[in-house]
Amino acid sequence: MAVAAGVGWSLYNRSPKIDIDRFAGLIQKIEGNTIFLNGIYQSDKYPEVTGDRRDVQVTVTSQTKFIKQVVKFPTPEEIKASGKNYFIVGDMPKVETAGSLEDLAAVNPDGIFVTSLNNIYGQSQFTASEITYGSFDFSTSSAKK
Repeated sequence: MAVAAGVGWSLYNRSPKIDIDRFAGLIQKIEGNTIFLNGIYQSDKYPEVTGDRRDVQVTVTSQTKFIKQVVKFPTPEEIKASGKNYFIVGDMPKVETAGSLEDLAAVNPDGIFVTSLNNIYGQSQFTASEITYGSFDFSTSSAKK
């Protein structure tokens, strides 16, 4: 029995440990300093575990850094000069500014990216070291907010 346990531990100890520190998700709700997300792990190293959606609770602390990426929509003049009748959001200029939990709740973005200092794989709760989210700036265009 002891030999079987030793062999089992040896095999377990050799299996690669999945280490992921990034999560992308949709905000379900925000309660106090906790963000409830439904989303997926983000990892180039372990693509086999990134597709399954899951619910997680992300704790925000005073040490959590918020990054707000503001996409600037073109002015009517810029649209006319470009000769295009469409724009790809990913190609539009972005400005990074400091964000906050309060701003995140007000902006209510489609999705956010959360990074942790620890391995979050298999965790349903973790603390965020950084949260990145986006918003749109229509202030210089004729589009409505």
